[in-house]
Amino acid sequence: AQQLHPNLYQGGALHDPTSITDYRLYCFTVPVRRGRTTKQPSAWRHNTRWSYLIKVDAAGTRVVPWETLANLEAPDSPTSRVPHPADLTNAEAQARHAAAKDEAARRSELGDWLNHARVQLQKLPNDLTDDIDDPDGRTAARQRVNVAVNERITALEAAVESELGDLEPIGWAHVTATATPDAADEDADSEIVAMRHVTKLLNAEGWGVADVHTEKLGYDLKATKGSKFRAVEVKGIKGSAASSGIKLQGAEMATAGMLGSDYWLYVVDHCADGTGELFDAWPDPSTVFAGATKDIPALRINGSDLVAAKERSA
Repeated sequence: AQQLHPNLYQGGALHDPTSITDYRLYCFTVPVRRGRTTKQPSAWRHNTRWSYLIKVDAAGTRVVPWETLANLEAPDSPTSRVPHPADLTNAEAQARHAAAKDEAARRSELGDWLNHARVQLQKLPNDLTDDIDDPDGRTAARQRVNVAVNERITALEAAVESELGDLEPIGWAHVTATATPDAADEDADSEIVAMRHVTKLLNAEGWGVADVHTEKLGYDLKATKGSKFRAVEVKGIKGSAASSGIKLQGAEMATAGMLGSDYWLYVVDHCADGTGELFDAWPDPSTVFAGATKDIPALRINGSDLVAAKERSA
């Protein structure tokens, strides 16, 4: 790993055959020290590192799972790249935010555990000495137990302490989208054609668009224009949408219900020609198609319901 570090830091170019939009990936690590000793001089018991993979694209900056790397391929002709200063700054800020959030969650969880342990330990002096009849003996025993309890609580308080070090950049890469229709998979073929079509439409309207369909967000594209945001679910149909209808997953409709008018459904049909044609687009499809869905958890919207919704929105 140490030998590869300089090359990783320099960055490079990769291909993503599952994406239709380009993006950049940045990798950071944060040293974490945990568990102080109670003996002086105090020292940390454990040293570890937290790692973060940050994705930067037209939709913004966010932490993505490491499984993202499994989709990537090396190009035939590697080329050198220079990270954009604004991208790097945003990625660093996102990584710091993620580390601080994880640290806060850890402190909260251990804090709850520590409070419970403290309450239980503070009961011991009385619980362990209540059966001693002699008042003086009971008081002396209680004091000894109390000293031991306080020492234990101090040790536990030190054990849950932690400290984050400075963020360290490890590597980065510019990732070029290379998704292409697969003739062996008609559904995937139509989806890629449809997402490309919708991306071009949104770009023409001034939206920045990022392909997030592999991030399990409940939609395919994330579009932003200034402070405006659209979660875009795209359905591609090889033939006629009016004839075949579409299918929405339960998770997609649940996300649509939560996001309301920020969630848009785009239906593109006639994708067999490799270009597709926009059938129509609707904000808040959970309301537009309320009562029209069938076959939960795969929610089927009939072609006749699509036509009716198209006519209403005309």
